[in-house]
Amino acid sequence: MPFTSAQDLVENRQPPITVNLDDPVLLALDLMIENDYSQLPVVDDDKHPRGLISSDSILRSLRNFNTTLNKLKVRDAKEKHRVYSSGVSIFDLLESLETYPAVLITDTEDRLIGIITNWDTADYFRRRAEDLMLVEDIETHLKEHILMAFSHNHSGKVNEVKLQAAIDEVSNAEKFTAAKTAVAKYIGHLSNDLLKFDLQTFSEVCQYLADNGKPLKKLTLNQLITLFLHKSHWGTYSVNFSLDKEAIQTLLGKVKDLRNKVAHFTDDVTPSEREALKFAAAWLEDNRPILLEGEPEPLDDSSSETAEELIAVSEQETISNSRYARLADYLRNLQIDREQISFERIEQIIGEKLPPSAREHRSWWANDSVSHIQSRQWLSAGWRVAGINMTEGMITFSRNRDRDLAYISFFSALLNELKAKAEFNVYDVSPGGTSWAVAKALPLNSRQMMWLNFSFTRQKQLRVELYIDSGDQDRNKRIFDTLYDQKEQIESDFGNALSWERLDSRRACRIAAYRDGFVTDKEEEIVAIKLWGVDEMIRFEKAIADKAENAIQSVL
Repeated sequence: MPFTSAQDLVENRQPPITVNLDDPVLLALDLMIENDYSQLPVVDDDKHPRGLISSDSILRSLRNFNTTLNKLKVRDAKEKHRVYSSGVSIFDLLESLETYPAVLITDTEDRLIGIITNWDTADYFRRRAEDLMLVEDIETHLKEHILMAFSHNHSGKVNEVKLQAAIDEVSNAEKFTAAKTAVAKYIGHLSNDLLKFDLQTFSEVCQYLADNGKPLKKLTLNQLITLFLHKSHWGTYSVNFSLDKEAIQTLLGKVKDLRNKVAHFTDDVTPSEREALKFAAAWLEDNRPILLEGEPEPLDDSSSETAEELIAVSEQETISNSRYARLADYLRNLQIDREQISFERIEQIIGEKLPPSAREHRSWWANDSVSHIQSRQWLSAGWRVAGINMTEGMITFSRNRDRDLAYISFFSALLNELKAKAEFNVYDVSPGGTSWAVAKALPLNSRQMMWLNFSFTRQKQLRVELYIDSGDQDRNKRIFDTLYDQKEQIESDFGNALSWERLDSRRACRIAAYRDGFVTDKEEEIVAIKLWGVDEMIRFEKAIADKAENAIQSVL
């Protein structure tokens, strides 16, 4: 079955409550009120669908006939309906549910066996989303155990070299097996006199298929389980469990099978299967890795120092647009490197309740710099989630000192080189470990409304920008438009095209030039990025600074 069918939504339910064409409308209304329904199917004596009656259709009938309820029959108040066979995919029902309050499901003899409403489909997809979050929670648990297995005993720091070697072995095993099968079939068609199979040579050839360097977060669930159960590391994990490896392998095998059902909609997840997912997530939560006293508790591969795992958020206007910005501000102002905060304290900081998923799913707290609005906030502040205790409702945050130092080192050198070459006065503020640095503020002799900045983006680019933010959105847009009217002249003076970003949904505006590169690139690339940044900023300042100050005066 390619998708979940309508049968899966209506089976194991009580037979639908129905009314006949000649029943009084008052009867239908009483049945709807008694059962808290908004509509009922209308059938004939053989249970063949003849329509729907709903609260809306009753009101329309009353208004148009200008009569009373006790005079109406169901046939006078029924509305159009759509009928589907029980084998139809639920995806085929969705278009009809945009028009009709419900659709009717029939068996092979066209007899009514069920009714599906918008609430039913919404509940179905909600349960699917919860199932996926449970799978993600289980993946997070496995990553915790894996990271602990590759951590140094005394410092808790992950041994990146050994971890990456193990990941490469697991991620390439499937490719090597497929290649071996293909080669074996090829050899099977050849004479032994023509080719003698050499395993060593084959292994060397397979290296061309290798996909080395894949981070832990990119492993599939199957690869995570394989790495977790690998015999060379199992001794490290086993101290956390009372059960043997085979029993745990059985549990995780069920999770893997259920994950495929959930993700690919190959079949509906039964209540007992959903309970198995919940059980696996809860059991792993109760058997978290044992930590040595005083060691940091790794959450996932974001505890690594590689640039792939932590991408700083540099767009300043993004920070203020999330309710979790207050949490980022709180962390940013701390004078310590590690902070344990309860759910209740976090709610006090952000000024509202956390969503239920934050209290139920570890994956909500993952250090995801792309798809999680909340984690982008604390990552942008230079912090990461280092530990989660869902049972006690405690989150441990740890400062990303290595990234802070990388930013400070890069921008300090960049600004020093700019000061040596630029003809304008470079803004005299030391870099503080953020992903951006100011080169010049405008205007020079009054309240500053624009800044010439260097900024790293989440897309691993260095940006040279004029950042416009006078504190008033309308004023910012008018300043931007005044400059945009001079676009051709500015770009001609600069020598290249620029990115003109009005950012209509935000308060600020930006005019910028971009170059690929990130603060954790190799040293030779860092040198090239700095040279580009200095040259771009000098030409950019010369092309736009005077026009920017004139634009401010014009708008004011």
